[in-house]
Amino acid sequence: MPCRFCTTNDEEALIEELAARMWASCETSDPVTEWTKDWDAAGPHWQFVFRNYARTFLSAARRDHDHDG
Repeated sequence: MPCRFCTTNDEEALIEELAARMWASCETSDPVTEWTKDWDAAGPHWQFVFRNYARTFLSAARRDHDHDG
């Protein structure tokens, strides 16, 4: 299976998916924290932050992949 990071035709959609999955990985069982919210309810601040994390991750993963070959 080809590398999705390398072959995506829609980088923004991939970043959105990565950000949402990163957000979901931070969930806790504490009902008063922001982490219990769905991605759609995370709010503009946290969505902006996690999209930037996703962009940074994608860039680093591609850079590491390029150096592996």
